[in-house]
Amino acid sequence: MDPATITPDSFTLTRHGESTPVPATVTYDPGTKTATLNPASDLASAAGYKVTVKGGAAGPKSLAGKETHEAEFWSFLAGDAPLVVTKTADSDKGICLPDDCSLREAVATANSGARLTP
Repeated sequence: MDPATITPDSFTLTRHGESTPVPATVTYDPGTKTATLNPASDLASAAGYKVTVKGGAAGPKSLAGKETHEAEFWSFLAGDAPLVVTKTADSDKGICLPDDCSLREAVATANSGARLTP
């Protein structure tokens, strides 16, 4: 990957239900081929977040300048809050939030292992 293309503009973190990215720094280690997004402040416990790596011209590129075709994203629940099913209808948001969690979302969140401890 071209480290110059892995930036806070191409690799973002947003809180569920919000559109403004969480202020963060992004670094890339070519030796381990690992990009790290580090929020400027602690994340709110029991809040849902979405990480997006943009695709196309706005996204990270290979050292040869090749673009990714599509954006990649994943969601997680910050902190150690328990996953509690609060509804039967699935809104297909893909993440279990304290007041909005279907059984499918709870299982998906638990199986993802994408949980952070503030």
